[in-house]
Amino acid sequence: MSKETRKLAEVFSYLFVLSHRIEYIADSFLKKDKLTTKQLLTLITIGNAFKSDPSVSEVAEVLSTSHQNVTQIALNLQRRGFVEILKDPRDGRRKLLRLTEANDKFWEEREMENYANMKKIFSYLTKAELSELHRILSKSLTGIHPLYREIRG
Repeated sequence: MSKETRKLAEVFSYLFVLSHRIEYIADSFLKKDKLTTKQLLTLITIGNAFKSDPSVSEVAEVLSTSHQNVTQIALNLQRRGFVEILKDPRDGRRKLLRLTEANDKFWEEREMENYANMKKIFSYLTKAELSELHRILSKSLTGIHPLYREIRG
């Protein structure tokens, strides 16, 4: 294996291991609220990735997961009062997801704790390194998107 191939393989592996470890740590932080990292990411996506209430399929697309997976997460979050699942008035087959006031209040009450937990996760990085990581990850997501679209179809 060439040095370049080895380095690419290590980056590939590091990203997966890092992702799993971050999810494990975040799940431990969210455990007391009986939430998972996947539920949190779904809430963040609904609240930040769209200008209006997104459909289940739109959320699934952003999260690179299945419609069925988002539906199950949304049903659980609806039971907990975090989201409403609504029929699209223009197309009754589509389900739209809307964050609730209870969701907003829940996260407002935990803002300082959530910030402290995220700081713990990245405490080993300087501000400059965190900015550079943000830049690299953003560039990577943008750069990989055409290949993702090609394969996903």
